[in-house]
Amino acid sequence: MVAAVPALISLPIVWAIVSLIYRGRWLAPVGTPARAVVPADRPIGLDRSETTKALVVTIAVILAFMFSPWRRELVALAGAGVLLVNRKISSQDVLKQVDGDLLLLIMGLFVVNAALAATGLPGQVLASLKSAGLDLNNPLTLLLVGSVLSNIVGNNPTVMLLVPYLNPAVHRDALGAALALGTGFSSSIVIFGSLAGIIVVEQAAAHGLTISFKEFSRAGVPVAVACMALAAAWIWFLGR
Repeated sequence: MVAAVPALISLPIVWAIVSLIYRGRWLAPVGTPARAVVPADRPIGLDRSETTKALVVTIAVILAFMFSPWRRELVALAGAGVLLVNRKISSQDVLKQVDGDLLLLIMGLFVVNAALAATGLPGQVLASLKSAGLDLNNPLTLLLVGSVLSNIVGNNPTVMLLVPYLNPAVHRDALGAALALGTGFSSSIVIFGSLAGIIVVEQAAAHGLTISFKEFSRAGVPVAVACMALAAAWIWFLGR
């Protein structure tokens, strides 16, 4: 909730920057090979009832995440269960869309982070940073550190690494916004800055479109810089 305002404002900012960078280049040149999603003789139509169901479930899950005391993993599983209860689409067809490699990657992140935390190294590094004047419980410092780490180890691992060392008793809202916005807005700089970036590139490749590291960053860097400036202004406002 504390990140909602800058998150919404960032949407037109991202669109404006991407539109400016790729103005006049929205269509691929004629003859560019692309892998078809489905055979041309089997077009996919819009299933309004299923789309509405998925939209309702998505909104319900997000609202439950934000306002209910229920455990997040149970909410997510309940949402998935509702989507699987379907008379027109078999559960097997739905589960075929699950990216097993991505799930394995996410599970591996938790294992690696737990092992790293057990060594005590993160605590030592953060103590060294604090002695050097970088206190993570300062919201603007957390914004900076979170953004840098996100582009080294990814934004999800960064959150898991930093959360245990934060003190929410001081500047709670500003710290929450700094962690969410710093790791989110900065993660468009490089492909591996977030799982979302990895998913986008992999899905594009599956459709015959190659997004290089350089091309991803070409749009991602100005987007990240503009959104991080917005985040810094918002966090300053929260911490007044």
